[in-house]
Amino acid sequence: MTTRHDKETARKRLQQISRIPEEQINEFGIYGAPEDVLREKESLQNAGIQYLIVDLDPSRELEALDIFAKDIIRKS
Repeated sequence: MTTRHDKETARKRLQQISRIPEEQINEFGIYGAPEDVLREKESLQNAGIQYLIVDLDPSRELEALDIFAKDIIRKS
């Protein structure tokens, strides 16, 4: 994956665009490379979570939706 998908880059972007206080980002956000997101989603699913709310970066929404569809939904 390219560097734009690395976890630290994603965290910084999430901090910029979200209203979530920085100290709560790990508690309320799933972010990072598609592999990171898929792993976290599966972990939550194994814990019994049935629904997730997806909020994509509005500045890259179509690209993010394409990545989410190909790399998260199809591999679930």
